Amino acid sequence: MSERTAGPVRRVLLAELDVQLRAGLAAALRSARLEVVEVANGFAAFRRYMQLQGEVDLVVAPRYMREYDGLALARGLATLAPAMPVLLTGCGAECARSASQNVRVMRGEVAGAELLAEARLALGGA
Repeated sequence: MSERTAGPVRRVLLAELDVQLRAGLAAALRSARLEVVEVANGFAAFRRYMQLQGEVDLVVAPRYMREYDGLALARGLATLAPAMPVLLTGCGAECARSASQNVRVMRGEVAGAELLAEARLALGGA
Protein backbone atom coordinates (compact mmCIF):
# COMPACT_ATOMS: atom_id res chain seq x y z
CA MET A 1 0.00 0.00 0.00
CA SER A 2 1.45 3.38 -0.97
CA GLU A 3 1.53 6.41 1.30
CA ARG A 4 -1.09 8.08 -0.88
CA THR A 5 -3.59 5.27 -0.36
CA ALA A 6 -2.82 4.86 3.34
CA GLY A 7 -4.61 8.11 4.14
CA PRO A 8 -4.51 11.76 3.25
CA VAL A 9 -1.02 13.11 2.71
CA ARG A 10 -0.56 16.58 4.15
CA ARG A 11 1.53 18.88 1.97
CA VAL A 12 3.79 21.58 3.41
CA LEU A 13 5.26 24.36 1.27
CA LEU A 14 8.62 25.26 2.84
CA ALA A 15 10.44 28.47 1.86
CA GLU A 16 14.01 28.92 3.12
CA LEU A 17 17.03 30.47 1.39
CA ASP A 18 19.67 28.56 3.37
CA VAL A 19 19.99 25.21 1.60
CA GLN A 20 21.30 23.30 4.64
CA LEU A 21 18.67 24.71 6.98
CA ARG A 22 15.93 24.00 4.43
CA ALA A 23 17.13 20.41 4.04
CA GLY A 24 17.15 19.87 7.81
CA LEU A 25 13.69 21.36 8.30
CA ALA A 26 12.32 19.39 5.35
CA ALA A 27 13.76 16.16 6.79
CA ALA A 28 12.07 16.84 10.14
CA LEU A 29 8.72 17.40 8.42
CA ARG A 30 9.13 14.31 6.23
CA SER A 31 9.87 12.23 9.33
CA ALA A 32 6.23 12.83 10.27
CA ARG A 33 5.08 11.59 6.85
CA LEU A 34 4.38 15.09 5.59
CA GLU A 35 5.02 15.79 1.93
CA VAL A 36 7.33 18.79 1.59
CA VAL A 37 7.64 21.11 -1.40
CA GLU A 38 10.84 23.13 -1.04
CA VAL A 39 11.49 26.60 -2.47
CA ALA A 40 14.25 29.13 -1.84
CA ASN A 41 12.35 32.40 -1.33
CA GLY A 42 9.03 34.18 -0.89
CA PHE A 43 8.44 34.85 -4.58
CA ALA A 44 9.03 31.19 -5.41
CA ALA A 45 6.72 30.17 -2.56
CA PHE A 46 3.92 32.39 -3.84
CA ARG A 47 4.35 31.10 -7.42
CA ARG A 48 4.45 27.48 -6.24
CA TYR A 49 1.37 28.01 -4.07
CA MET A 50 -0.49 29.34 -7.13
CA GLN A 51 0.51 26.21 -9.08
CA LEU A 52 -0.57 23.92 -6.24
CA GLN A 53 -3.61 25.90 -5.10
CA GLY A 54 -5.91 23.61 -3.17
CA GLU A 55 -3.12 21.07 -2.65
CA VAL A 56 -1.12 22.84 0.08
CA ASP A 57 -2.05 22.34 3.73
CA LEU A 58 0.56 24.57 5.39
CA VAL A 59 3.08 27.21 4.33
CA VAL A 60 6.29 27.62 6.36
CA ALA A 61 8.58 30.60 5.77
CA PRO A 62 11.06 32.74 7.68
CA ARG A 63 9.96 36.23 8.66
CA TYR A 64 13.01 37.77 7.01
CA MET A 65 13.82 36.99 3.39
CA ARG A 66 15.14 39.31 0.72
CA GLU A 67 12.60 41.08 -1.48
CA TYR A 68 9.40 39.22 -0.55
CA ASP A 69 9.61 38.25 3.11
CA GLY A 70 7.53 35.78 5.07
CA LEU A 71 5.13 38.39 6.42
CA ALA A 72 4.43 39.73 2.91
CA LEU A 73 3.96 36.14 1.75
CA ALA A 74 1.47 35.48 4.56
CA ARG A 75 -0.45 38.64 3.69
CA GLY A 76 -0.53 37.73 0.01
CA LEU A 77 -1.76 34.23 0.77
CA ALA A 78 -4.42 35.62 3.13
CA THR A 79 -6.02 37.46 0.20
CA LEU A 80 -6.20 34.25 -1.83
CA ALA A 81 -6.95 31.72 0.88
CA PRO A 82 -7.86 33.35 4.21
CA ALA A 83 -7.94 30.00 6.03
CA MET A 84 -4.51 28.82 4.78
CA PRO A 85 -2.30 28.23 7.83
CA VAL A 86 1.08 29.93 7.63
CA LEU A 87 3.92 29.32 10.06
CA LEU A 88 6.46 32.17 10.20
CA THR A 89 9.83 31.43 11.77
CA GLY A 90 12.20 33.93 13.33
CA CYS A 91 9.40 36.32 14.28
CA GLY A 92 9.35 38.93 16.97
CA ALA A 93 6.46 40.64 18.68
CA GLU A 94 5.87 42.96 15.70
CA CYS A 95 5.28 39.92 13.53
CA ALA A 96 2.61 38.51 15.81
CA ARG A 97 0.81 41.87 15.98
CA SER A 98 0.71 42.40 12.23
CA ALA A 99 -0.07 38.84 11.16
CA SER A 100 -3.56 37.61 10.41
CA GLN A 101 -5.27 35.01 12.57
CA ASN A 102 -4.23 32.11 10.33
CA VAL A 103 -0.54 32.86 10.99
CA ARG A 104 1.41 31.12 13.74
CA VAL A 105 4.75 32.59 14.73
CA MET A 106 7.94 31.03 16.04
CA ARG A 107 10.51 33.30 17.67
CA GLY A 108 14.26 32.92 17.25
CA GLU A 109 16.18 30.13 15.58
CA VAL A 110 14.18 27.09 14.57
CA ALA A 111 15.14 23.46 15.12
CA GLY A 112 13.52 20.54 13.35
CA ALA A 113 11.69 19.18 16.40
CA GLU A 114 10.23 22.60 17.24
CA LEU A 115 9.11 23.14 13.67
CA LEU A 116 7.51 19.71 13.56
CA ALA A 117 5.57 20.38 16.78
CA GLU A 118 4.32 23.75 15.48
CA ALA A 119 3.47 22.27 12.07
CA ARG A 120 1.38 19.57 13.74
CA LEU A 121 -0.51 22.23 15.70
CA ALA A 122 -1.06 24.32 12.57
CA LEU A 123 -2.35 21.24 10.75
CA GLY A 124 -4.80 20.48 13.52
CA GLY A 125 -2.75 17.82 15.27
CA ALA A 126 -1.83 15.82 12.14
